[in-house]
Amino acid sequence: MKYLWSGLAAGLLSASHAGAVEFIETDQTLNDDHFYRAVACGAAPGADCTRQFARWPAEKARELTVSLRGIDPEFPVYKLSWVRAALDEAIDEINKAGAAINLVRRADALPADIPIFLTGAGRGEVVQDTGYHGLDGSTIEAGLVTVWWWDGDISTAAVALSADVRRRSIRSILLEELVQALGLATDIRGPAYRGKSIFDEDSNAVTRLEGQDREALRLHYPTDSQMSQSASN
Repeated sequence: MKYLWSGLAAGLLSASHAGAVEFIETDQTLNDDHFYRAVACGAAPGADCTRQFARWPAEKARELTVSLRGIDPEFPVYKLSWVRAALDEAIDEINKAGAAINLVRRADALPADIPIFLTGAGRGEVVQDTGYHGLDGSTIEAGLVTVWWWDGDISTAAVALSADVRRRSIRSILLEELVQALGLATDIRGPAYRGKSIFDEDSNAVTRLEGQDREALRLHYPTDSQMSQSASN
């Protein structure tokens, strides 16, 4: 899933963090640490990070709002009920993962920390009129996410869905884009993860956070008890 990962420094915006990768390739199952570093900082196994770890600040993460901020007139009306249901399911899946993150759904059109735009752009077309740098002017396939951070703290994230998005993929795409908007923005490509991970570069099949996917979110947003346990080990 294409993402744009951007940094905010010295009051200047720079598009697409230099050197960052969109996915990590592997021909085998990664251990938990390598998996987490791959999705959280774009590090290949045994290699350095290609971008900074970034998270929503703790006080914001306790009540991070999400809404369908904009619905383009060209987005198919018959898909709206599918998207709304899938969004509720994605939020629930993240909230029950056991991480120190809590997403709150706001009513359609209301401002939110993570706005979602249902665009009129078809696959391979350019997103317009969201008002978010990183979405506007970018080519979309099924989904697109942009994340902005400063000194490791995420300040802004936004998601766009294509007008061509397929019903069978909506649940997986929304879950992946929301997880990426939380700072886990790199996908993985390889047979061990094909169709089995929300971070799989080549499919939109997974609708549950399980196994290493769930553990990565918990590591990225550890609860107080998890941090205490880690400190005592």
